[in-house]
Order: sequence, then structure tokens, then C-alpha cells
Amino acid sequence: MHLLTMELFLPEGYKTLAGKVDPPPAAAAAWEEARKMDAVKLAMFDLDGTLITSKSGKRWAENADDVAFLPAARAYLRKHFPPSAIPPVVVTNQKELGGKTREACQKKLRLAARELGVIIFAAPGAGSMFRKPSVDSLCFIKLVLGLSNMKPSFFCGDAAGSEADWPPYRWGSADVEYASTIQSAFITPRELFGSTGVELVLPHFGAASENNTNIRARPLLILLVGAPGAGKSTFAGSLISGWISQEEARAADPLRQLIPPFHVEQDALKKKAKEAPGLAESTLGAGRDCIVDATHGTFTSRQPYYELARKLNCECVVVHCLRPGRPFNQNRPSPVPEVAYASYSRRFEDPFQDPPRVPNVIRDIIAVE
Repeated sequence: MHLLTMELFLPEGYKTLAGKVDPPPAAAAAWEEARKMDAVKLAMFDLDGTLITSKSGKRWAENADDVAFLPAARAYLRKHFPPSAIPPVVVTNQKELGGKTREACQKKLRLAARELGVIIFAAPGAGSMFRKPSVDSLCFIKLVLGLSNMKPSFFCGDAAGSEADWPPYRWGSADVEYASTIQSAFITPRELFGSTGVELVLPHFGAASENNTNIRARPLLILLVGAPGAGKSTFAGSLISGWISQEEARAADPLRQLIPPFHVEQDALKKKAKEAPGLAESTLGAGRDCIVDATHGTFTSRQPYYELARKLNCECVVVHCLRPGRPFNQNRPSPVPEVAYASYSRRFEDPFQDPPRVPNVIRDIIAVE
């Protein structure tokens, strides 16, 4: 185990020279200027649960194939850190670096550094002196960056402690403690990034036809995907309530055909869940948009709806809900057992791989939080 160092993962074009980060030409001026300043402030982030999550509903992505980039975080990084700027610094505890899955963890971290354009410092197993919330990591980071004058402008992470407002942030406190240790302001991902969801799908959904109704020649099928508790039903409710403005509703014609899209929810159907495809078919066949709400974790579970969209000449948008499900599941009157999560994750197939298997059926696939 490499407990006396941190592993470094760099964005595209970066390398190390004499033990220090060496930037590409596009960012050289920013680095040169920073090294001349009396003090330079850099944004710092956690990784898992802050910038990335798992596609399969696991507590964290265990390998590169399971990494899902959180849309709001990715949009924030692209907006605020162009290639000419000094990248943000990510500090992450990765115990897998000290174990049998070390290589898979390294591939995951290389992917994250490259795709997000961040510099990742990863502390290995539990005995490492550099694991958050230890201040030792900051000294190491300054040395490798060649920025002895560096000061954190903020630290953003999801381990915010048991009093955090959002349930997924209550699992630990390493991030908020680390911010205190390095004398930095602390901010959670939702506070910094906001969230992405309904606004990405609304342009596709519930659009009135030319005669100002939502009875359309090509209705839209929204197929939700996500682990139990991932916010699928909440998302569907928000989508239905937001699909048409109040102004449009007040201007509705006397036939009152501006009715919300139909929500086929497997949990509500309970023992009648097998009726979901039939309900969707009758709704779409009548020219109305439809949301189908279930876990849909495998291609086999999604395929009947793809075939339905092809049969009825519907447009189809797949929405993958990435919210961590377990913290919300615990608050349900009848929580889904842990074995259901294990089964979902084990059998999960990435919906972003579906289009080649059903050509000309899926209009878009969108990840939401």
C-alpha cells in the first residue's frame, strides 16, 4: 500500500516534470502568473457524490464503466474553468487504491480527471496520512502543484455531516471537517451547482399541437430509469406540473384538451404492474404524452416500450435518474430491502448503450439528478 503519498491524475495535456505539474501551452500563462502571485486561490472539490456517481445505483462507482458524471457539476466546471485556466483540485479518499481493485480504481480516476478537466489527488487505504480530513494532503498538493502560495477559495463535498439538509449528504463528515482543517469555506454540491432535471426534459414534453391541444400526431414517451428511491416519481410529478405554464392553461380551449401527460407508475399499480405497457399503449394511441415510471434497469425491461414507440410511431426520450436512492428509501413507510439494490446494481445495463440496439427509436437520453 502506498500510504506515504497521494496518487495524481491529470487532465488531458498535463504531465509532471521534476515531480511538479507541468501544464499544456494553453494554460501555461495562467500557471506562470499564479506562481508569481503572493497568494493564489484555487477551487477544491471532493469526487464521489460531488462530481460523479454510479450509473448502477451502487454507493459509489467502483470502476470506469460505472461512472456517471453529474450533469450540474459538469456544466459548472465547463463554465468556470476553460482550458486556459488553472483546473480545480479534487481531493478524494479512495481506499480501493490500497487493495485488490487498485487498477480498476486508477482507471476510474484517470477517466474522471480527463473528462472533467480536474487535477485529482487521491489518498489510498485507511492508514494513509493524507486521507481527509488530515491537513497533510494540502501540504502535498501545494508541493506537487508548485504553488506554495495556494489557498483554497472553497471546498465542495457531499460528506456534510449528520445535520445536513439533504439526506444523501448525511453519510459522513470528512468533507466539512476537511474544509475546517484547511481553513476553507465549505459548500455542498447542491448549494454550488444547483440541480438538473425537469428543465432538460420540458422542451421535449407536453408541447401543444398546432390547434393548441396536447393531442398530437406523434406523442412522446418518457421512459424513466433509476434505482429505488432515485427520485423517479418525484421527477415525474414535477414534469407533469411544469409541462404547461399557467398562462397557457388559462387560455385553454373549451374542449379542455390541455390535460397533463399520463403517468404510468409501477409502484402505484402494485400487483397490476404488468398492466403498465397496456396503459402506456392506450395513452399514446390516443395521441397523449406518457411517462412510464419504474426502475427499468435492464435493456430487457426497457425493450417493450421501445417496441411500443416504434409500433405507434411515437418519439421516445429516456431519463436516467441519478439521485442516491438509499437515504430516501429509508424514509418510506415500507422501505425497499437492501437486496433489491444489490439485484438492481448487479443486473444494471446502461441505457446510454441502447440506441444501436433499437435504431431510430430513441430521440434522446438524458441524465438528471
